[in-house]
Amino acid sequence: VSTQSTSTAPPVGPIIQGPVPTAQPADPIRELVGQLDLERYKATIRGLAQFGDRQQGTKRNRDAVDWIEAQLKSYGCANTERIT
Repeated sequence: VSTQSTSTAPPVGPIIQGPVPTAQPADPIRELVGQLDLERYKATIRGLAQFGDRQQGTKRNRDAVDWIEAQLKSYGCANTERIT
């Protein structure tokens, strides 16, 4: 009985020869644009449009600012301090 192996399997080695290619850095603008939701964008514009003319110092402007603050808080923004 022979103890020599008669296997003809190829030698095991790395799949890629030479330097390993590095991943390209992600394009942050493309990533952000990819996260935009057109319907949510339209809803935001409609939400702001409901206040009409928002001339500074008017009730409509204060109401719009309150609405924007509520929207930001709903997105998880904790610091919605107003500049006076």
